[in-house]
Amino acid sequence: MNEIIKELIERKSVRVFNDCEISDSDRNMILTAALQAPTAGNQQLYTIIDVKDQAIKNQLAESCDHQPFIAKAKMVLVFVADPLKWHDAFTYGDCKPRELGAGDLLLAIDDALISAQNAVIAAWSLGIGSCYIGDIMENREKQKVILGLPDHTFPAAMVVFGYPTEQQMRREKPERADLKDIVQIDRYHERNQEELQAMLKNNFKGDSKESLQAFCNRKFNSDFSKEMQRSVKGYLEEYSYESGLDVVVPLKIIIDGIEGANADWNQYLDIEKMEVVMLPEDTFEAEFDEDDEKLSELIDEQWNVRFFSLPSQYDIHEYSIMEQFIYSLPKEKDQSMLLNAIRGRGAFRRFKDKLIQMGIVQQWYDYQEGAYRKIAIKWCEDHGFNYSES
Repeated sequence: MNEIIKELIERKSVRVFNDCEISDSDRNMILTAALQAPTAGNQQLYTIIDVKDQAIKNQLAESCDHQPFIAKAKMVLVFVADPLKWHDAFTYGDCKPRELGAGDLLLAIDDALISAQNAVIAAWSLGIGSCYIGDIMENREKQKVILGLPDHTFPAAMVVFGYPTEQQMRREKPERADLKDIVQIDRYHERNQEELQAMLKNNFKGDSKESLQAFCNRKFNSDFSKEMQRSVKGYLEEYSYESGLDVVVPLKIIIDGIEGANADWNQYLDIEKMEVVMLPEDTFEAEFDEDDEKLSELIDEQWNVRFFSLPSQYDIHEYSIMEQFIYSLPKEKDQSMLLNAIRGRGAFRRFKDKLIQMGIVQQWYDYQEGAYRKIAIKWCEDHGFNYSES
């Protein structure tokens, strides 16, 4: 059998790695192979984040559904769908680009996943195992902070690499479906019950109906799957420019929402009533009552039609605003003093104490208000809304 075909057929997921490190030369070969993948118009609409910091690996192990083996991987790559970089290039080149849309995102996801598969096969050819981590699409707010992802970038896949243990090498690869059950000729044909049972014969042994129900509950209806839907919806919202509505939003409503943002509540602008509504972040908390349940269902039904998510704490990034304020100060001595104050735990309290000591509290409030206003304006523009100062 052709060696390349053999590698493609034999490759299987590896979730337990031995202690051997991946050499720099092998790392570079894997990354080089990734960059040689087919790509739309040679745009390479992705960015690969090579995670080397152990602290970040540990964070990703938690944010990706609590999977410790991620932190133990010898190489962690995040393949980010990145239409933003070309849009920025067009902007810098005075090309007057249109706004990014959902089609740009999907094309970038194609590019990113093709690149990831090149990396996976290259690694396998070197004796290095790997595992795709789809959970990187969950917990949008956390992942954006951990990886520093701006709007209009999307973590399409994370892949962890390492040399497999002997047990992993002996483990049989799950059998795939037959060609006839996957490949269709010329046109799509929706499968009937008999065809579906034939397609799934390798997935479930014995009572297929009972097994299917258990699998559905474990995967499709699971909490992590529901979280993924919520998270990905947030990424898609970044591309919702054309509302088709002639809406004028008072900036003060959005700014008030930004000022009140916290981790315990989700805020939405109801453009029909032009008011902010709120739901508890944790639907199992005592605060989530019958009215909240009705509101939650209404929001799900009219998401990005009537109800639009306001910027969260993670979108606002108060710490970054503090840093920008500090660097706006004319005296380097003042900058140094405040930069030291915001390092480590208790940064916000120490920052406020130093502002009082330096007599520039009002200066900070004015700067913060201006920053909030910019965020509010960008939010309106991103959603295709006009805005007023009233």
